[in-house]
Amino acid sequence: MRKVFLACSIFFSLGAYAQDLGAGSDSRGHFIIFDSGNIKDVEYLPVQSWKMGYKHIAYVDNSGNFKIYYNGNVKTIQNFEPQEYVVTQNFVVFRYSDQLKVFDDGEVKTLTIRSRNYAASDSVIAYYDGYDRVFKIYYKGESKVIEVSLSFNPAFIKATGNMVTYQGVDSHMHVYYGGQDYDLNDYRPTSLQSSANVATFNDNYTSQFYAFYKGEVRQLENFKPKNVQMGIDLFGYIDNQDNFKIFSAGNVFDISTSVNSFVVNDSVVFYEDNRDAKIFYKGKEYLIGRNLVPKYPGPPQNQQGSTQDFTNQVGTIAYYDSNSRLVAWENEDSKVISYEQAAAQVNGNVITFTTGINTLNFYWHGKVYTQ
Repeated sequence: MRKVFLACSIFFSLGAYAQDLGAGSDSRGHFIIFDSGNIKDVEYLPVQSWKMGYKHIAYVDNSGNFKIYYNGNVKTIQNFEPQEYVVTQNFVVFRYSDQLKVFDDGEVKTLTIRSRNYAASDSVIAYYDGYDRVFKIYYKGESKVIEVSLSFNPAFIKATGNMVTYQGVDSHMHVYYGGQDYDLNDYRPTSLQSSANVATFNDNYTSQFYAFYKGEVRQLENFKPKNVQMGIDLFGYIDNQDNFKIFSAGNVFDISTSVNSFVVNDSVVFYEDNRDAKIFYKGKEYLIGRNLVPKYPGPPQNQQGSTQDFTNQVGTIAYYDSNSRLVAWENEDSKVISYEQAAAQVNGNVITFTTGINTLNFYWHGKVYTQ
């Protein structure tokens, strides 16, 4: 069976920061970091785990030390492994015992010494401070109290991109976006999904379909869609009449009535239309292959099962063509970067892939770098 593999990352710009990191372990077990054309052998013994964003690579080394690669250097954060850690576009969030901390712009900050549940994404961290008994959101370097209650501990918190959705002490569903809190109770929301800049939901009574976009609520459909997938500043959906549509940058695009499958990943929509594999990016459609069956592989496995949500709008995509060659799609152009079906992942502008006996390769701005 012919197939296409899509691993896309398109970045949501929140300022100037690196989008040029890659990482992996080579055949010797050394931990290798790629940074803007430079390959660095940072650990000579196998690491226990690692996770990567656009500004940071966090990892636990062979001795259990927790380290972060940031701004060209490796920094030891603590000499023991955190209970959990998450790497997003702008943050490294980690917890040990009940302490919740964030590494932000080179500085470690303690958010609370008694954490219960939290959610972290590219530019916001939502958490319940069990010491002060308040619900807070960390945004632009500061924590802001959102709810105050001796007993309130939100059962539902979700952070995606630059948005937090949560159920407040009033039992209403709220959206925190751009430093403001929005109460959605008038719409009796159900099936709430969110990403950077945009959220979708249905009215629980009427089944009408709504989009929350940059602080405004718009009705899009009279009936609940059959399938909705969220991206960055966009989402794709199949309505109740089987029409495939894409909401992008505030506009609705009627794409096709014959889309069999689609995947939304950050700011790219990848779909099959009458056996043609197509990409929707920045309001345009691109044909990347005919008679292809798209297949999306899920999160990278060499990050120890990491599934954190970080985002990208650069427009660098990797996929397999009908001959199982690894292809890079960049700046609206395709280029074969490996003639074997190499395992690959994309982070910002960098495609990391392995060939042969675990030989690490990094594709960056039109060139392949081999370790």
